[in-house]
Amino acid sequence: MSHEQATNAQCKMSAATKYGLDTQDTSPIIVYPLHGSLTMSTTTDLCRMLDSDANLRLRTKAISHRASHVEILQQDTYDEQERAMWGRLPNASAKLAVVTLPDNGNFFARQFRTLYIVISSSR
Repeated sequence: MSHEQATNAQCKMSAATKYGLDTQDTSPIIVYPLHGSLTMSTTTDLCRMLDSDANLRLRTKAISHRASHVEILQQDTYDEQERAMWGRLPNASAKLAVVTLPDNGNFFARQFRTLYIVISSSR
């Protein structure tokens, strides 16, 4: 299968399959559309959003315990192939954003372990 055929097959694949997401999971997650605003959502809604626009890609970033901010670096937006090509370049570690995590004086807000980053392929 050529790279183009593989890419086209991936585009037709559902977000749940492509990213290993559970479409039935309605527990809260935090989603950051790159250069947008942090939102609380569910995996179900995230899958719907990704499936509605073929130009959207998903990356995840682990959140350290008790972190109040997460830095999003250029390399955090790379897939494996891009990381192999560009991961050693100096600007791979450039900051794209610093996201302040929700708190609201609520310990539950600090329970999030993953930040879901939505990126437009046409960046």
